Amino acid sequence: MHASSRYRDLSALAGLGLTSGSKVLLRNLFSINHYYLLERRILPVGVKNDSRMDLSLARADEGDIEDILAGSKNLGPEDRKEIVSRVLFYRSGFKKNCYIGRDKKGNIALLQWLICPDENSVIDGSYSRKFYRLAPGEVMFENIFVFPRYRGRGLLSASTGMLLEIARKDGYRRALGYIRKDRIPALNEFLKMGFRLVRLIREVKFLGIAARNL
Repeated sequence: MHASSRYRDLSALAGLGLTSGSKVLLRNLFSINHYYLLERRILPVGVKNDSRMDLSLARADEGDIEDILAGSKNLGPEDRKEIVSRVLFYRSGFKKNCYIGRDKKGNIALLQWLICPDENSVIDGSYSRKFYRLAPGEVMFENIFVFPRYRGRGLLSASTGMLLEIARKDGYRRALGYIRKDRIPALNEFLKMGFRLVRLIREVKFLGIAARNL
């Protein structure tokens, strides 16, 4: 990692505040979690949009990420932690297909990634022990975050459905996703969208390095 990247990452943690930032660091020392690997075919008929608001998607840029990080100061500690993890994910190399969803007034409502095979170099470089490499024709959904004021409006399925349609038009035929076992609402939403459970994966995190039994 370059020095400038390390500086940005430390700045992001500092933005959490001393207490919350310390909690993030402590959680990264050692933890064990379990994730479900899910998959579904990408069919011509996408996911029905049942959200209760207008939503538009566009690729994020560095300015959007800076705005999201700055705005996270108004969120609670847990949500700030989630935002920081996604900022670090973006800056680790997954910049090409990071999407933001906006409401009709242009306010950012969510953040989500649609990762494609041409980003396997990022997986190989930083995430080879967390994600399977993507085969031709595969995409991966990762790291959706819906901002608190927009929750309960069906945006997870709406955004995922829109990205599935983008992937279908680009010729992709299979979608993957990793969801932590205790994230029951998100897991249920993905199952409703036609994803199926493939396997349960254990993740061990030690000194900030996470490894899954892929």
